[in-house]
Amino acid sequence: MRTVISDPDDPRVADYRHLADPTRRAGFFIVEGWGAVVRLFRTDFAIRSVLVAADKVDRLNVPAGVSLLVATQEVVEATVGFQLHRGVVAAVDNRPLVEVENLLGPSQTLVVLEGLNDHENLGAILRTVAALGIDGAVLDPTCADPFYRRCVRVSMGAVLTVPIARSSYWPEDLGLLREHGFKIVAMTPDSDAIDIRGTEQFSKVAVMLGSEATGLSFDAMAAADLRVRIPQSSAMDSLNVGHAAAIALHHFAPR
Repeated sequence: MRTVISDPDDPRVADYRHLADPTRRAGFFIVEGWGAVVRLFRTDFAIRSVLVAADKVDRLNVPAGVSLLVATQEVVEATVGFQLHRGVVAAVDNRPLVEVENLLGPSQTLVVLEGLNDHENLGAILRTVAALGIDGAVLDPTCADPFYRRCVRVSMGAVLTVPIARSSYWPEDLGLLREHGFKIVAMTPDSDAIDIRGTEQFSKVAVMLGSEATGLSFDAMAAADLRVRIPQSSAMDSLNVGHAAAIALHHFAPR
């Protein structure tokens, strides 16, 4: 159903007001950008509505039964509160993340993240997870919300298809991974860690990364089976965590 919106104060676009303020949304999240919205249409998430600029609406093949709100670019930007160059956003109902234990049984390769509070880094890692065929992601209790708008956008909508679990008992839940046969690999720039080029492939592996500011905690590092580094020149002391994750996941991904 297509509805023309001419006023940013129209109650039908209330979900899209002030998108830069994450405190204004409860029970739903925002998907922004063409790639992410198209990926959304291939999932079974419950879509509340889609808001699109009138000059771009003909590019969008909206599934039957989804409410399509169409407005001029000016009305769209007045509604969301910033320049929306991509011209399309969708509001989607929340649903629970996967339980950690339910993620482990069918998985062979996982990424485990501790303390990542930057939505763009998290989104970049989840995009890599999807691109390399990694089975899923486990987040510690302090990681950023994977369904925050910037994370969804940077991931190109990968958060909609990647199985994501959030640990309730950290780092105790790492013991569950070991019980399910996972080798836990802690990524670190420390010079005494094993060079990644010399590590073997594992039938089941969990690649663990920490925040850029502090790295992995002592407890998380102590729970790992081995500590691995990516060799680099002395020009920088570390890689961006998203880049480090891509290198490590590519190395440990199933051949």
